[in-house]
Amino acid sequence: MAGDGVHEVSGYHGYWPTAPRSVDSRLGSEAELEAMVTSAHEHGIRVMMDFVVNHVHEDHPYYAQNPEWFNQGCLCGSTDCDWNEHRLDCLFRDYMPDLDWKNRDASEQMIADGMWWLERFDLDGARLDAVKHVDDLAVYNFASRIEQRFESGGVDYYLKGETAMGWVGHELADNLGEYATINSYMGEHGLDGQADFVLYHAVVDNVLASGNMDYQHLDYWTNRSQDQYVEGAVMNPFIGSHDTPRFISRAEDSGTQWNQWVEQDRPSNPPTEAYDKARQAIGWLLTTPGAPILYMGDESGQPGGADPDNRRMMDFNLSGQGLELLNFTSELAQLRLENVALRRGVYSTYHVSENLLVFEMTLGDDSNMVVLNRGNVEQWEIPYDEVIFGDATLFDDALAISANSVTVLRHSLTDVEPEPEPENNQTGNGTAGNGTGGGTGSENQTAGGNGSTDGTVNGTDGTGNTTGDSEPDSTSEGGSDPDSKGENYSSESSSFTAIRIILLLILGLMIIHFAINKMRGGGLGEG
Repeated sequence: MAGDGVHEVSGYHGYWPTAPRSVDSRLGSEAELEAMVTSAHEHGIRVMMDFVVNHVHEDHPYYAQNPEWFNQGCLCGSTDCDWNEHRLDCLFRDYMPDLDWKNRDASEQMIADGMWWLERFDLDGARLDAVKHVDDLAVYNFASRIEQRFESGGVDYYLKGETAMGWVGHELADNLGEYATINSYMGEHGLDGQADFVLYHAVVDNVLASGNMDYQHLDYWTNRSQDQYVEGAVMNPFIGSHDTPRFISRAEDSGTQWNQWVEQDRPSNPPTEAYDKARQAIGWLLTTPGAPILYMGDESGQPGGADPDNRRMMDFNLSGQGLELLNFTSELAQLRLENVALRRGVYSTYHVSENLLVFEMTLGDDSNMVVLNRGNVEQWEIPYDEVIFGDATLFDDALAISANSVTVLRHSLTDVEPEPEPENNQTGNGTAGNGTGGGTGSENQTAGGNGSTDGTVNGTDGTGNTTGDSEPDSTSEGGSDPDSKGENYSSESSSFTAIRIILLLILGLMIIHFAINKMRGGGLGEG
């Protein structure tokens, strides 16, 4: 029975485990799982398991054979049973017994089961479900055993958690508790990263899906994800999941996006405006730090309401705008795979205004500039000379930016020039347009979806960054006029252009001199 007490639901999704070490026969056999993982590895794709650590189904043998392994708690969300206050002992449903990780036998068995799956099928990591609902030390015990068993020999597993947190308010101080809870499970001997719920609520709820707030808000909270998490954390930004209504249906905002049952009016074909928002969201997701999660179907704009309507069968018969969005996503994911700065670089704001965000991703001497424009046609002077994604046009030192577009640039590989340091590159005073996040490490792992993946963990550490106390005024850019960066660069660029012209003239005269002397039977060293 569903939480509403009316609709019946099934456990097709695997979150109600009925056996500890067997493959669901509806999905296939152990041999077929082995073959799938092998094929994925041959194609450069890493495979993670989703490990349910908080509970089992009442038909599970552990519950029948070892009832002392389980808590006897209240039903989460019921009267006097708050999800947070009773997070360690409440039951998600009355048919889902809650594991007591303080019981040594129970915890040892669960850890052994997790390691069995990793080793038996040559998996590359694990997502730990409902982390905050198990004993605080459970995660560290599991991670430490993984380190001892596998990583001491050089095998690196990526462990990420789901610690579902909310959104308290628009000030940084309002959300410090949310960050602290997520942080408490990461670090040495803990998780490598977690789903970035604070960022999801900050930018998907408020900016990318609803459009209620501007790109200064998007930039500010993107920067906060670089300086609010523990050093070395590889966070997982996302725009949708199996627990949320589909992104494109939220972007459409037809009033049906929260409906979930067959008798209700549910989301269907999204309009063009929703696809425009989806491109902006995916553009942001695949060009910012972390290991992005792309919920299968979002790459092509699959519609859907709340769970379980967001879990419709995949539609592979794509055409029109759905196919265009899939191609957009695939091309950008491939670009991320090929550009290390997009995957592991440090985020720094170059310019931000109401509907335009320009930022750089930098790793050592390698950098890319990303332009997200949800507004009208823009023109901007920038210190990059090659467009590698999008339909923007470069002429002289200016970039003509299309409306509702995503653009990625780099320095030409054959003509790299020194780049002026942006004026507004420090986080401080809570002003948008000035936020440089100190990178917390990154990894590209597109879960679900059709994008390319790269599962190598590599922590990067930003320096010299201070933390703003509050969210910026939505109308304030702070600092000096960012337009001056383009003007300063133009004068520098002109100087370098003049030097190149002089050098080319000298080279041309030498060639002519050499040719004349050759005709005379001489050489370059003869006068």
